[in-house]
Parts: sequence; structure tokens; C-alpha cells
Amino acid sequence: MKSYDVAAQTAFHYLKKRPSLFPPEITKVLLKTCRLSSSILELGFERALTQSGIGPAGLIKRPFIEVCDTIAEHVTDNVAEELRECVKKSLCEAYIYFAGPKYVFELTSKTRFIRTLKRRGSKNFAALFLSLYLFNLICVEINSALPLETEFSAITSDRLHVFHLDAVSRDIVSAAVRDSEDKWEEKLGGEWAALVCGNIEAHLREVNRVGETASATLRNDSEV
Repeated sequence: MKSYDVAAQTAFHYLKKRPSLFPPEITKVLLKTCRLSSSILELGFERALTQSGIGPAGLIKRPFIEVCDTIAEHVTDNVAEELRECVKKSLCEAYIYFAGPKYVFELTSKTRFIRTLKRRGSKNFAALFLSLYLFNLICVEINSALPLETEFSAITSDRLHVFHLDAVSRDIVSAAVRDSEDKWEEKLGGEWAALVCGNIEAHLREVNRVGETASATLRNDSEV
């Protein structure tokens, strides 16, 4: 059985225990993230932060890592404590990825963030945040369950195929965003955010179904 299929089943196995992957406060974080990135492209980083009421005056003159942390604190203020650290981590990682990890202690103007955002766009930034959130949420569930987990021990002996879990997360989010393409122009409203989050959950179920089919085929072939 392919490691990718194992990773897909592993992701579903742990995430299905949650009542919702995207409670309303996570959808709001996604909306705030889209609005801010669009505002940054339109107004520039400093004016966008000021207009959004993020941070003290002069924040933009602080190291980029501090800017990321302040933004994450601001947009996750209404997220339940259980998920808040996961969401903040995911959002900071998205900002750092676009800026370039080696520039995190530089001023924002010296990073690649604006250049990357202009090249890849707000939609790709939102997709990156969502894929990181999905991956980090899987890891949270795994880490909390692993000491007691026995059901999946046979297929998770290599620390749950972390590389493939990352790929599964990216692929699921990419497919969900593509399926929501016709609503992207309405991203500043709630319809696109709700649709893409729903599509992520649907694609997660689908990749699990494909993995289960592959697993069943292998079992049947081995019995012949």
C-alpha cells in the first residue's frame, strides 16, 4: 500500500474524531486573512495594518517575526483556546513562508513577503494557510492520541509518514480551492470561506475512500 494512501487514511482517522474541522471562528480567521492580504496588495503593508487596527504605531519597523505574531494574535482573538495555538502557528508559518524563513528577523521591507504575495496572490496565501492548518491539526490530534493509540499502530510505525501527511494536506486544500473558484471574487464575504472549508472536508473523505479501496484491493490480491 502506498505511503500517500496510508497518510490519507491516517489523516481521516484522527480528524474524524473532531465534531468540526472548521468551526465558525476558523472561517472568520480565513476571511480576515483574505481581507488583510488583499488590503496589503492594495495599500501596502503599513497602511493595511493601520486600517485593520492591528498593532501599535510603528509595528512595521519591528522584525518581521514580531509583525507575524501581532497579526496572528489579532485575527485569532475569538478562536477557542483549544484551537488558537494551532491557528496562530499555521498563520505565522504562512507569513514566514511567503517572506522567506531567513528574513524573519529583518524588517518587513527587507523580506520577500510583498514580492511573493504579488506574484502568487491572496488566493494562494489563503490556500497555504489552510493547508498548514490542516496539517498542524492532524499533528495535534496524533500527538494527543499517540501514547494510547493502538488501532493504527501497524501502519504508523514511521511516525505517521509526516512527509506524506503534508502532501495530503496540500492536495486536499488545492482541490477544495479549485472547486470553489467561481466564488473567489466574493472572498470578502462569508460564502467563499464556508464553501472552501466544506470542500476540504469533502475531499478529505474522498482521499480516505480512495485509500481504503487501495487497501482492500491489496488484501484481496494477497489472498489469491
